[in-house]
Amino acid sequence: MDQSYTVGNDPSSKILGILGMDGIGRAVREQSKALGFKKIIYNSPNKLSNELADGAEYVSFENLLASSDIIIN
Repeated sequence: MDQSYTVGNDPSSKILGILGMDGIGRAVREQSKALGFKKIIYNSPNKLSNELADGAEYVSFENLLASSDIIIN
């Protein structure tokens, strides 16, 4: 009897929003990459250089709230 089921949510279809991309926000981004989120967006007082953003997209605060499936502060 093979019973297969999924526990939890698959992050590959989720958008992660990070509010505040300081050192902790960037560390969260790094660890979140391993989970395979569809997209990572962030809002911070200042837009980061492409090197520091490392794939995360800068968006307005309103867009972060409207677009994110999960928000980390």
